[in-house]
Amino acid sequence: MLKKSVFALLFALTAIAVNNAFADTTLKFEKAVYFTGKGDQTGSSLTVRDGKLYAAGNETVTNSRGLLTAYNLPPSATPLFNSLWQSEVGLLSSDFFTGTAVSNEGIYLSGQMSSKGQSAPAIVKYPISPSKTKLNPPLWVVKPSLDKTYSAGSFYGLAVTEEENSTVIYAVGYAQFGKTNQTAILTKYDSSGKLVW
Repeated sequence: MLKKSVFALLFALTAIAVNNAFADTTLKFEKAVYFTGKGDQTGSSLTVRDGKLYAAGNETVTNSRGLLTAYNLPPSATPLFNSLWQSEVGLLSSDFFTGTAVSNEGIYLSGQMSSKGQSAPAIVKYPISPSKTKLNPPLWVVKPSLDKTYSAGSFYGLAVTEEENSTVIYAVGYAQFGKTNQTAILTKYDSSGKLVW
């Protein structure tokens, strides 16, 4: 009898909790802020730090360029700064950002750079306090050196942290070897873009 009572009580509490969880999930649209320009823009990553929102993705006109834009919180119609990054200026390339992280030293973006039929994972670093609204070029760009049979790849996310009083960057994504074999990759870089492992 006691087991039945305990079970009934747990069932009732679970039903109440589930009901309350669904009752409080209504979202209200407040406003939207649009990054406008030529071509199409896509947002794929964002992060918040020190009262600022950093959003990344890509813009496509004739080719795709990595897009970074930053706003004070709450966002207004005018960004603090923005940047369009192209890995191979003057060539048809396809570049995009998929991850965003910010430290005291800079803004880090992960993604992919692609030209001449080959894609590669990339990490791009911008200054944390730009002196102008158009933010070009980046401080550095990292494209990992992989095995000779490597044929394609991308970084999909990254994280920045402090280890032993130094800033380090972890990036995760994939590398493709041959035509069909993809494998997950995890890499570690220091704040100057040097590969640690």
